[in-house]
This record gives sequence, C-alpha cells and structure tokens, in this order.
Amino acid sequence: MCDHLQIRKWTEYWLEKLNVDLRGKTVLSEAATGSFSSSAVIPLVAGAKKVIAVGRDTQYGKFQEAKSQVIDLCRFFEMDESQIQFAEETASKKMLAEVDVVLNCGHVRPINRTLISGLKKDSSIGLMYESWELRDSDIDVPACEEHGVSLIGVDESSPELEIFQGVGYLGLKMLFDAGVEVFKSKIVLWSNDKFGEEIEEVCVANGAKVVKTLDVSELHKIVKDADVLFLCQQNERRQLIGECGLLSLAKLKAANSSLKLVHLYGQVSTQFATDEGFDISPSYDGRAEYMSRTLDYLGFRFSIGLFVAGLKVANVRDYRECSYAQKIV
Repeated sequence: MCDHLQIRKWTEYWLEKLNVDLRGKTVLSEAATGSFSSSAVIPLVAGAKKVIAVGRDTQYGKFQEAKSQVIDLCRFFEMDESQIQFAEETASKKMLAEVDVVLNCGHVRPINRTLISGLKKDSSIGLMYESWELRDSDIDVPACEEHGVSLIGVDESSPELEIFQGVGYLGLKMLFDAGVEVFKSKIVLWSNDKFGEEIEEVCVANGAKVVKTLDVSELHKIVKDADVLFLCQQNERRQLIGECGLLSLAKLKAANSSLKLVHLYGQVSTQFATDEGFDISPSYDGRAEYMSRTLDYLGFRFSIGLFVAGLKVANVRDYRECSYAQKIV
C-alpha cells in the first residue's frame, strides 16, 4: 500500500505539472510489475478511454503476476479495470488498429514493422528517453516514416522535467551499494557522454575525485590508486567484461588488486569478473545499451515522470508546442 500511495502522489504531481489530457485516446503500454505496473494505469488517470497492456514472463515476474499488480493498482486509483485489455506476448491486429498513443515500454518492444504497420496513420510513439539514446533494436524508424507514425523523444534535461539529473543520484546510490564511500574516493568513469557527466557532477559535489576515460591503454595507469571503475557509457556495444572482453581484468588486477567494478551500461559478465577475483555490482550481467539499474531504483519521481512525459509528447498536436518534445519522425 505504501508503494501505491507513492505512485499516486507522483502520478498526480506529473499529470498536473505537464497537463496531460488523454480523453478519447487508446494507449498501448505494458503489463509489468513493481513501479512499471503504473504505465498501464496512468493513461486511465489521464482520461484515456482504453489501455492495451502487453506482457510476458520475464526474470522480473510472470505475466499473470504483472496482470494482477496492474489490476490491483487500477482498483486503488478507483479506475474501471475493464478499460484495460491485456495481451500476452503481442497485441493483435485488431488491438493495434485502435491505438492512438504507444509508450516505448519493455514489453511493447521491439516496435517493429509488423506492429507499426498495424497502427493508425496518425498515431504516435513516445520514447520516454532522449532522441540521442535511440536504439535501432527498439524501433523500426524507417517503418514509422513509411506509415506516417510519429516518433517523439523526451528532453529529460528540460527545466520543466529535470529527470535526466536523476542519473547522477542513481550513480551515487549504485556506488554506495558497492561499498564505495564516494567522499575522498577516486572514481574512474568509463564514459564520455551525458551519463558520465551527470555522475561526475554528483560525485565531485560529494567530495570524490573523478577521472573519465575511454582509452584502454590509459585505463590501466589511471586505476592504480582508484577505488572503483564505473562503466557508464550509454552507446557502448562491445563486450567490456567477459571471455572476449575489451578490458583486461588481469591487467586491472595487477594494477590495483582492491579495485571495485560497477556497471550501469555495457555488456558485462559478472561471473567472469567474480572468477577473476573482482567485487562487482550489480551482481547480474550487464547488457549493451541497456541500463543495469533504471531510475525507478531511486523511487517513483523519475520513473513516473518519464511515463507521463512520454504520454505527453506522443499526444501533443504539434510537437513544437511542447518544449521538451524531440521530434524524430
């Protein structure tokens, strides 16, 4: 119930702040667990006439469990649960033909040519992240262009949202989880993008010394007196840690036997790192271009803000009317 109260608090906050009105709209979202269960309910709170919630069994929970959590949250909001139509694995052609707004949620992806061709010509897809973060594996952009489906990103750094700033605090929490004190610590960031910039800013503000690099040969020298190597380059597609990993753990170990490893981005085998004698966090494998921890790990403010902003940008008549909308197609 505590989680439900927090979800309601931030749902009401963001819907009012961003003035989202989905009256008469059908939204394609997901049936998921935890805070992500809200992505199927928030559209109804914003006035949508119907939500199609796609789900499947994953490591995070079973489809039936997700469905149950969505219905439970829907009842908490005192919404009509019959307005949610659930679909396991994929939405049918009949369902897609009704959709006005698509949220780029995990269970909805990949948003491929088959899905896109089934949508209305004037439908829109809300990315729920910035345009530069777009992954080819998520959405078939040429299909969107061909079928007249709009694709809109969210400027998370906009003063109206201040969502991307959460990345720095997410990094801080991940470092604390790994046993890094941050204050007076030396933190090496494998990054040269906005993710690294946000994490660097928060860590420096909390007394850390931060060095950023994407140079493998330089890395072995830099880590000699470091407390942690933090992998946080968003577009890193190469395997960083593993049998064919870009980073030589043997050299890193030789340079600094007490070095900790933390991963937010990158293909990472935690078992390989553990076998090499490293303390690595989180304890599960990392995937290329996908966050090992998402902003919901901090709480509900940021994750629900993204859901609502994604709905907003996908529902504006003219994206230029919305300062944080980023038109892609």
